Amino acid sequence: MLHERPLIMVVDTDSLFVELLADLFAEAGYQMITCQHSGAAPTIIRREQPDLIVLDTWIEHPDSGLLLLELLRRVPATQAIPVLVCTADSWLLTQDAEHLRSLGCTVLPKPFDLDAFLTMVRARIAIGLASAVGV
Repeated sequence: MLHERPLIMVVDTDSLFVELLADLFAEAGYQMITCQHSGAAPTIIRREQPDLIVLDTWIEHPDSGLLLLELLRRVPATQAIPVLVCTADSWLLTQDAEHLRSLGCTVLPKPFDLDAFLTMVRARIAIGLASAVGV
């Protein structure tokens, strides 16, 4: 779905991180919606069709975000939405690196440089928009 300004959905339970992203995305000209529950996220994602999803892997449980990502990749309406996984779970990033790559997401360990993060966000949105219009 094409939005007036790119729409980013953040699925994360860390309220300070979400507030930081809200400020960062507003300054960069993006719209943002949030969800703190992996169970509610698929419905919101299908309805809103964000241009990018920023996803933590640890939502309710250590693997909630990964299970959500797997679900999104199985549903035709959500499988092409770019996902940027941002997590402090270094064990998961090491153990599931190949699996995350196979799910077509970009991974950025927390903490990270905000400029590098915004560069990744712009790149993922551009790739998603290009595939949406068939470029």
